[in-house]
Amino acid sequence: MLKEALEEFKKKTPKSQEIYKRALQVMPGGVSHNLRTWKLPSVGAYPIHIKAAEGCHIWDVDDNEYVDNWMGHMTAILGHNPEPVVKALREQLIMVGGTHWGIVNEKQVELAELVSRMVPSVEMVRFCSSGNEATMYAVRLARGYTGKKVVIKAFGGWHGYNPLLNWYHLKPFEEINESKGQVLDNAEYVRGVHFGNIENILDTIRKNKENLACVILEISMTKNREQDRKKITEYLGSVKEALKKHNALLILDEVITGFRLAQGGAQEYFGVNADLTTFGKILGGGMPIGAVGGREEILRLANVVDWQAGRKKKSDIVWIGGGTFSGNIMTMIAGIETLKILKKNKSIYDNLEKTGREIRSSFRKIFNEAGLPFEVLGIQSAFKPNLHSLSLKSRMEWVIRLLNKGVFGHRPEGYLSSVHNSKDVKKNVMAVYSIVEEMKNELKKID
Repeated sequence: MLKEALEEFKKKTPKSQEIYKRALQVMPGGVSHNLRTWKLPSVGAYPIHIKAAEGCHIWDVDDNEYVDNWMGHMTAILGHNPEPVVKALREQLIMVGGTHWGIVNEKQVELAELVSRMVPSVEMVRFCSSGNEATMYAVRLARGYTGKKVVIKAFGGWHGYNPLLNWYHLKPFEEINESKGQVLDNAEYVRGVHFGNIENILDTIRKNKENLACVILEISMTKNREQDRKKITEYLGSVKEALKKHNALLILDEVITGFRLAQGGAQEYFGVNADLTTFGKILGGGMPIGAVGGREEILRLANVVDWQAGRKKKSDIVWIGGGTFSGNIMTMIAGIETLKILKKNKSIYDNLEKTGREIRSSFRKIFNEAGLPFEVLGIQSAFKPNLHSLSLKSRMEWVIRLLNKGVFGHRPEGYLSSVHNSKDVKKNVMAVYSIVEEMKNELKKID
């Protein structure tokens, strides 16, 4: 029963409840990121407030410890506070000085060189401060390079709340405008497709070929399955071929998959090269970052020196890369240390794949033995019990019970890190096993 789970949750987290009450007075919804309510207020709960993190564990303000499956929005692939990164940041603060210079420095070049070596399709890079910015800049580059306007994206695809791509994200997709303040004129140039349906996207490309600038896609790690890998590879290959024929570009949004699926991200994992790639999360080593990279001839359109030297008109430049904190020194250092570790230790990816399979297969076994119809989605280090057949109330009960058992999950998917060990996996598995037992009467009502 939800009531029982809520009572236990509130007993464990009184300080979080008080902080959330304060937050509601000074922030809309009490958060600065919509996801971070986790929909818990919809059933009378509230988000827990964290005070500390180490490895793959976090502690809330009430001193409850959790295995962390969220890992800082999937950024902490090496765990929270990896020693080489912490050491490098400490040296910058104590030995060198300055958390932000706002002036070019060698660390920016070093990180850009690392990205280029690890992702073959990336010949040049521009850094910014968020994935939102990166996807916005990528579309602007594609339009500037092709001289065309139409963008194709997947229904449900999330590329940040920038005005160029905030369309067809939330169901029902028939309702075009998803936010007050959005200018509907922008939607005129955006087309939605069903990801994975080759006929659908090829038909949409053909119908818009005269004015098509790009297709932007993200390969979701929690909407696909291990056996989908070949199908996705073929899908991406067909899209790339069709776009090349019509002089349009492929943008891969690798804000999540970049340096997580493989050293070369989704492009290495699925065997395709994008024209433009957006990055974030892992690239920053736990610090705020975004980046857009790709073919040199496209990125050079953003070379402001050509305008400054009088070689080009202002309107001939693709203007990107403003932002006070672009190339922040702390971010560059954290990113360098993280990518160096990932580049040197390919076994990290093998272990993530192995641990991900283990947790997914364990969940499947629990559901099968209980006679429940839940599919377990996820590729490589990601896992997601597909609970969409449950009511919102029941899904929230599941999440609250996870928290009560010391597991921090999201909807309730998870992304593993290199420091999740067998004990952490076991805790996840035992939590799900217990929840199935506790909710069995309700779960058996599902057709």
